[in-house]
Amino acid sequence: MKRIVLVLLILSQVLMLSGCTGFVIGMTKPVLREMIAKPAFGVFLQEEDLGLAKDAIGGQIKLVEILLKNMKGDKELLLLLCQGYASYGQLLEVKRNALKLQGTSAASKAAKVLTTRIRSFALRGRSFCFQILEQKYKDFGKKALKGDKSFSELLASIKDPADAKALFWLGYAWGYALINGLTEPDLIAQIPQLKAVMQKVIALDEDFFHGAAHLFLATLYAQPKMYGGDLKKSKTHFDKAFTFSKKKLLLIQLYQAQYYANQKDDTKMCKSLLEGIQKAPKDLSKDLMLVNQLAKAQAELGLKYIDDFCP
Repeated sequence: MKRIVLVLLILSQVLMLSGCTGFVIGMTKPVLREMIAKPAFGVFLQEEDLGLAKDAIGGQIKLVEILLKNMKGDKELLLLLCQGYASYGQLLEVKRNALKLQGTSAASKAAKVLTTRIRSFALRGRSFCFQILEQKYKDFGKKALKGDKSFSELLASIKDPADAKALFWLGYAWGYALINGLTEPDLIAQIPQLKAVMQKVIALDEDFFHGAAHLFLATLYAQPKMYGGDLKKSKTHFDKAFTFSKKKLLLIQLYQAQYYANQKDDTKMCKSLLEGIQKAPKDLSKDLMLVNQLAKAQAELGLKYIDDFCP
């Protein structure tokens, strides 16, 4: 069976390149979804090589989009695209931040281009999670973007813990776009809706994805006051994120250094957090290998340019 599946996958790639996509997808789409798309995100999270992950995720995303054209509305495919686009942008961060920290005019210009790409990918991801939620909750995306009383009422009506998954990845993509779009008035205006989405995730399933909803709220509250920042609330959510992740998610320390410590002007805390990331074992968590390697790469960069990274 495995050999047959492998042959079908190879054939699908060959025929896709030769213009016979429709026939192959029509023949193999259930196999592709069950054997490739469905477990993809979990497999990517176990990858330790950032370059390989970036190349693989990019190709996977386009394959899933091809599948979606033939399986319109498939929630698993929509979720993978939501996760994939936001995560792909995150893999560009190391290069973008390296350019920013170089400080030259050319590097700064290139960094801005990458920031725009990262934000664009995250917003694409958000759109796919909107599509999932709109299958169950009419006009979810429209109401979320508007952020008026109707959205508050809609969120209040959501009681099913199963909805935490789509809501979390929606918030993940949306929040990632915001962190990379603090110069964009439309995104800044949506901060209350984003906070409300992540608070709803916590209400439905606080432990979802290692309690990462707390990490995103902690990061949002670690922004300047003009963006709704509140360092006391940020610290509370960072502490809860540590608890739920069992200290196995190194992005918590990275964001605490990058945002919280910087807002507090606490250089000692910033350096200590970055050093702690570097000292953490490579195999801290098999299921979080990719994001932890990303945190380590960012920490290495931060320590290299410590005077610019830390306050």
